[in-house]
Amino acid sequence: MNATRILAACAPINRGLPRDERIEQGAARRRWAAPTPFALLVLLLSACGGGGGGGDDDSSVPASNAPPAASFTVTPSSGVAPLLVQLDASASTDSDGSIASYAWDFGDSSAAGSGLTTSHVFQANGTYTVTMTVTDDDGATRSTTRQVSVIQTATLSRIASIDVGDMNVCAVGVDGQAWCWGPNHYGQLGTGDTAAADVPRTAAEGYLFAKISMSTGGAFACGIATTGAAFCWGNQEGGRLGDGTMAPVGQYVTAPVPVSGGLTFTDIATGGDHACGIAAGGAAYCWGHNERGQLGRGSSANSAVPVAVSGGLSFTSITAHQMVTCGITADGTGYCWGNGAMGNLGTGSVASSNVPVAITGNLRFSSLQLGLWTACGVTTSGDGYCWGQNGSGELGVGSKTPAESLEPRLVVDGHHWQAISPGVGVTCGVRTDDQGFCWGGNVSGERGDGPFPAPDVTSPVPVVGNLAFESIDADWCSCGVAGEVAYCWGPGDFGCIGDGARVDRGIPTRVAGQP
Repeated sequence: MNATRILAACAPINRGLPRDERIEQGAARRRWAAPTPFALLVLLLSACGGGGGGGDDDSSVPASNAPPAASFTVTPSSGVAPLLVQLDASASTDSDGSIASYAWDFGDSSAAGSGLTTSHVFQANGTYTVTMTVTDDDGATRSTTRQVSVIQTATLSRIASIDVGDMNVCAVGVDGQAWCWGPNHYGQLGTGDTAAADVPRTAAEGYLFAKISMSTGGAFACGIATTGAAFCWGNQEGGRLGDGTMAPVGQYVTAPVPVSGGLTFTDIATGGDHACGIAAGGAAYCWGHNERGQLGRGSSANSAVPVAVSGGLSFTSITAHQMVTCGITADGTGYCWGNGAMGNLGTGSVASSNVPVAITGNLRFSSLQLGLWTACGVTTSGDGYCWGQNGSGELGVGSKTPAESLEPRLVVDGHHWQAISPGVGVTCGVRTDDQGFCWGGNVSGERGDGPFPAPDVTSPVPVVGNLAFESIDADWCSCGVAGEVAYCWGPGDFGCIGDGARVDRGIPTRVAGQP
């Protein structure tokens, strides 16, 4: 056997060695001299990386290549055709090397794409699976997928009411049909799936509603059908749908389920993870989580079915947000119960209560509404009052002092109000002449008065556009109904505006799909 044949036998092994070691073995071929038989054995072992020493040194054995990790984002993930999406694979990594290439299959029979980032236009309605494959510098590959939902804009009827939750919005038409938009991880849009929507989608098909209330953080919704029956859908955890199911975390339904008990309701409201309704006759019932007594049942026990609010009071309206509930009785007295930490029970204390307690001041209310940290009401004489947190001027008292009020304070400037809706750092209201006003923060256009970001204001300023509003609801974004047309403004990054573009809007923007 000669040196060339010995080294050639080792070529498959040596092919994986570093380049400088392969050069050194090439030089060995050129230095060959006829060895003794024993030397042949030594040469064979050493050429193939073995021999001589103990078996613990495997430094010449090439390490196995770890495959790369594939990850990408798609923005937006839903919208109206033609839909332009941006795809970004920057989150992909390779632990033992580098990524050499990125390949994109858009799932619509179009030409493949490449590159760390790319864009694509989906021309037709449908749900598309986008596949991204990364290849590392040693040839290993890994793929991952994301879905893109391209939808046809629903044709909305004239709008009767609108409700904003935590980035979600639902509108009810004068014909009782529901349309919803925004995130949909738990089926909270009621569309039968979990596809998000940047424009209105037909919701709860087969049902006609008098009112829908979107949860303020709990990813569910409840509504009253035109028959008076109550239905809920979305995140089912902890009994918040009221259907008798004390579901674990992560369980949800994407279509309406009936609230247990067969009650007929006249009003309904959803909080963070609980809901309440007023039954025919005025008795209030609540269900879901009850950590701070927001069910008003006299204890902190959760309930997956409606339980009567303690005290035997007869209510005409009810509102809820996070872990607080408030209602108005037939004589106009306002009561609240639940978490008092932010002062929004209006009782003069930060103490929580698991039974209804009267709002201080001996006021008589025609409307009450809760926000994230603030509550507001309108008295029977049309005066506006707010209480709770005032960090952005959302109390409307002409100053950020006090930073917190534990009892109602009069909204300044002498306006007469139909209703006032506090949101997240901003408050909006409709005067008796149908003009819309907002006050508080304006980071992303949520005040609706034009350019943003803009300094906080502590007294009401007009919403631009000279619209005559029937209602305004403020939360993550703000939405209103004017002339039976829906408008939204404020943060648009989660599709809250409903115009198909995830863009913040500083003025009322017409929701897509309306005639």
